[in-house]
Amino acid sequence: MYFKVLFVVGLMLPEISSDIVDLNSLKCKGQNSPAHGSLTCHEDTTTKEVSCTLKCDHGYDVEFLAAERYVCNTDGTWRAQPLSTGSRWPNCKKYR
Repeated sequence: MYFKVLFVVGLMLPEISSDIVDLNSLKCKGQNSPAHGSLTCHEDTTTKEVSCTLKCDHGYDVEFLAAERYVCNTDGTWRAQPLSTGSRWPNCKKYR
């Protein structure tokens, strides 16, 4: 029963397509790539919403709580998802 439910739900959801986007080409400015880390940004080809995820280099971790993703709004500002984490992404730091 469990597998049937997952299969049916999977059939009913539309496939979401996305393209990788260069951070420098975005309308949203004001933040550099994180120190000792990187952002990977994707544009949803249906909604045109660009969202970015943060990844720290090997041996590094975020210096404060990071959001699951950061979204570039149409007005050129950033917002974090979930909203409670703030709109600025952290740098990555080596902890001993």
